[in-house]
Amino acid sequence: MLDEAAIELNYHNHESAFDWQQVFGDAAPVEIEIGFGKCGFLISMAADQPDKRFVGIETSRKYYRKGIRKIQRADLTNVKLLLGEALHLLGRYIPENSLAGLHINFPDPWPKKRHAKRRLLSPEFVEVAAQRLLPAANFALATDMEAYMIDALIALRGNAQLEEIFATNSRECEMPRRYSSEYEREFFSAGKTLYYATFRKKP
Repeated sequence: MLDEAAIELNYHNHESAFDWQQVFGDAAPVEIEIGFGKCGFLISMAADQPDKRFVGIETSRKYYRKGIRKIQRADLTNVKLLLGEALHLLGRYIPENSLAGLHINFPDPWPKKRHAKRRLLSPEFVEVAAQRLLPAANFALATDMEAYMIDALIALRGNAQLEEIFATNSRECEMPRRYSSEYEREFFSAGKTLYYATFRKKP
C-alpha cells in the first residue's frame, strides 16, 4: 500500500510555487480538481488516465483523510492531495501556465445573499485560476444550483483569458462529460437538474 507521504503534497515551509517535475518525477500533464469531496471523480480520472498527473484540493480535513485512504486502496501513484483554501493554494503554490485542466464539482453554493462573497467562483478566483492554466486548457464547472451557475458564468465570461465552450444543464444534455462524482450521480438519479459549463484558456 502507498505511504501517506507519497500522496500528501506538503506546502508548509514551502516558499515558492511547486515544480511539477519534482513533485511527480516527470513532465506529464497536470490537472487539478478543487473540492474533491468523496474522491470518486478524481480517482476515476486518475485511474483512466495513467499518463496524466492529478492534484486534488480539499478544505475539509475529514474528506481529505478519507481521500488519502481511498487513493491508497486504489494504488494510484499519479495523484497528490492538498489540504487548504483553493484561492490561497492556487495563488501561492501553483505555477502560472502549468495546468492541463481545472475541475470544480458542486462547490459550496452559499445560497444566502449575505454569504455570496464566500463563493469560490469570484472574478478574483477566476483570474488566478486562468493564469494557472496552459493555453487551450479547460476550466470545467458543475453545480446543482442554477443561481450559482448564473453568477459563475458572469465571472467566467467576464475574464479576458477564457473563451466559452459550452454552458448547459441535464435537462438539455445528459451528463455532458466523461466522469462523474458521487454527488452528481445521486442528484441525477433523483431527477435534480444539474448545470455544467466548460471554458478554455485562449491560445
